[in-house]
Amino acid sequence: MTENQVNILKKAGSLFMSYGIRSVTMDDIARELGMSKKTLYQAFENKQAIVEAFATQFLATSMDAENKIHQNANSAVEEMFFVAEHVSKMFLKIPPSAMYDLQKYHHGVWERCDGISRQHVFSLVKENLKRGQTEGLYRAEVNVDVVTLLYVSQGKALTDEDTFSTSTLDKATFFVQMLDYHMNAITTPKGLDMWKSFTKSMINRTI
Repeated sequence: MTENQVNILKKAGSLFMSYGIRSVTMDDIARELGMSKKTLYQAFENKQAIVEAFATQFLATSMDAENKIHQNANSAVEEMFFVAEHVSKMFLKIPPSAMYDLQKYHHGVWERCDGISRQHVFSLVKENLKRGQTEGLYRAEVNVDVVTLLYVSQGKALTDEDTFSTSTLDKATFFVQMLDYHMNAITTPKGLDMWKSFTKSMINRTI
């Protein structure tokens, strides 16, 4: 990707997050960048190409952050805590309008990114469960395959804009509560004490 394309995606992404995807035009992007539409079209064929590149870049950045958490966490419980912080911050950055527009008006892009994301989450959760059992932090009798599927299935609610359009609950809060429910179900007493210690520190930081 050229430096010009990177700059375009940065500005276009900012506009998408502020005003939603549908309402932002190529004219808007060109004007914000101070460039001609001709130059913009030389970098990206159309708005669809910009949306696809931005969504792909956003997903890749999030997945990279989650991979780093996975690699650097000192325990399975610590990994899930830092994942909670990361995902909560991510959802606070994404306005509902942008998510809705991506699903409705760029559904092909949405489906591709959603599929990649689900496979990524499935792999990380499964590895986390196995690690937690090895560390004695998760219950040995937990069926890793079943719980992984349950976790991914619950996570589908986060992308259901119709559900959240009729609720006062924000996605960041929903995810934290979902993860707390998950951790309470799978941890040993030692693991649960560790989880509560992490979550207490997060609450204290937000007071």
